This record gives sequence, C-alpha cells and structure tokens, in this order.
Amino acid sequence: MAQFFDQAISRPLLIFVPEWIHPNDLTVARATCLLPLIEARSYPTLAVSIVILSAVFDLLDGPLARARGQVSQFGAVLDATADKVFIIGALLFVVGDRVPLFVAGTIIALDVILTLIRPIKKWRGKLSDANQWGATKVWLQSIGLIFVLTQNEFLAGLSLPTFALAIMFATLSLAEHIRDLS
Repeated sequence: MAQFFDQAISRPLLIFVPEWIHPNDLTVARATCLLPLIEARSYPTLAVSIVILSAVFDLLDGPLARARGQVSQFGAVLDATADKVFIIGALLFVVGDRVPLFVAGTIIALDVILTLIRPIKKWRGKLSDANQWGATKVWLQSIGLIFVLTQNEFLAGLSLPTFALAIMFATLSLAEHIRDLS
C-alpha cells in the first residue's frame, strides 16, 4: 500500500513542493506542531486542524524523500523521533487531563521501548526500519488525539477504543522488532 501511495503522490510532490523544502523539514515541522497545539488546546477547531497538519507532514515526508532520492537513516530516525515528540507531548501537555493515566502511560512506555529497540537492532546488524504496525499505531494515536480535542462527547468517547487499538498495534510492532532480533 505504501508503494502505491508513493507512486500516486510522487509526481504532485515533485511538481508542487519547492526544491528548497527538504523532506526532513516536513519531519521537523511535525514535531514543532506541538507548540501551537499546546496553545490551541482550548480551541477545538484550531487544535484539530493542527493535529491534521502534523499528520499531513508525517504522511508526506517519506514519499517526498523517496521521490527525490533523499532517503537517509538520519531521516528515518528523525521521523520516528518527531512522531514520538508530537504524540507524547500532546498526551502530556494537551490532553493529559482527558485521557486516563493508564492509557497515556502505556502509550508512552511502548513508544519509549520502541525507540530503544532501534539502536539495539542496528547494533546487532538488523534493519531497524519502521514496520506497518508502527505506522498504523501513529495514525491511530493521531485520530485518538483528534477525538479528544474535538471536545465532542460522542467523539471523545471513541478516543479510548482508538487509543486501545493504537496500543495493540504498538504491541504488534514491538513483537515484530523483537522477532527480528532472534
């Protein structure tokens, strides 16, 4: 599916994204979306828009790097770091009072473990690339944040099942990384 998306979007990216915008710029922009999100947390429409913008940056940085032949290990690590900075920061500083501590804590703990396993895999000579479970986890985390930030009772109620699915996919991602080590 990622290959299909890359093929579908590479030409428009090459046409519409100026050369001076590097894929890593989009990655850094995702992480820096946390700062305006903290300020906008009381304004549902603005807060949701910022999460969507950060998700767009996350969606486009990889395909842009591949389309331009600018893929790097640094970019891959930066992408994973930006995801964690944004999601963990949002859980701690934006919606922490609206997400049960156990749920937020589990998401954060799994993200920290997933971050630590990459250098271990690299040290053991294994590929430390993200897997499909991790990508799905990040999208579910973003959707869960959106549900909470809407301040709509029905949608906020959907955030817990969404975060539970994110935890499940994080666990599957971790299991695949651990399996790769053996």
